[in-house]
Amino acid sequence: MRQSMSYGVMPSKDDFEAAFEAKCPNGKFAFGNDKIVGTDKLTCTQLWDELQKQRNRWENFPDDEDDDGSKGDQAGDWCSCVLSVLGFEWI
Repeated sequence: MRQSMSYGVMPSKDDFEAAFEAKCPNGKFAFGNDKIVGTDKLTCTQLWDELQKQRNRWENFPDDEDDDGSKGDQAGDWCSCVLSVLGFEWI
């Protein structure tokens, strides 16, 4: 792992962008059949924005349920998984 942080703490935007560029040299982060974004490829800015949105959902609405039955606390798990691919660890 590149950097460990307390659960829920986002890396700096500069660190995130550097990690994104290293992991995604083609400029896209690909998802396949993901519960949050479906099958899509996100740019660095799009991924950062989605991470911020899901982190906010986890922090502010942990018990709210979406149409698909997922809870806000699953948004935190999603963020943790995505960030781990980029080399960040929530502990």
